[in-house]
Amino acid sequence: MRAISFFTAIGLLTGCAGIGGGFIPAEITQADPNAQKEFTYDFSLPGKSQADLWRSARNYFAEAYGDSRSVFRVLDEKDGTLIGRGATQWALATAHCATEYHIRFAAKDDKARLQYEIIEGVPAFSQCSGWSWPSQSGYKLIVESFANNAKGLELALQGKGSKSKLKDF
Repeated sequence: MRAISFFTAIGLLTGCAGIGGGFIPAEITQADPNAQKEFTYDFSLPGKSQADLWRSARNYFAEAYGDSRSVFRVLDEKDGTLIGRGATQWALATAHCATEYHIRFAAKDDKARLQYEIIEGVPAFSQCSGWSWPSQSGYKLIVESFANNAKGLELALQGKGSKSKLKDF
């Protein structure tokens, strides 16, 4: 009788493992380390000067990040550039993970470029010390946040951001 119970239990466990097929949810599997790391957004803004674009970008990032100086180490109005480093968070079960990225902005008369580059490695403040690259769901979240920031920046560069709404009275 014990043998039958033992083999039944083994069969059930094997069956359960077979049904799951070793499935591991995307939120707990690492994204492909060869995935795109650099994201570039170009903006065509006819009639906008380099100085106006630079100031609009600086103001947008100051609002988006709370203070543009907390992210940007180089704020060169004459050259039309903003260069810095940021971090974004993603979750792994109950842990709060983080991934850092480079952020670069350059303006010229009539055009601007925004570039993000994911930095491989684990920031000291991340709770996911064994994860040098984000999870699949974390990577997707990071890419979406880059795209959303680029859309917000584009509106600001066009003069359609929250600052322009403030002055619309």
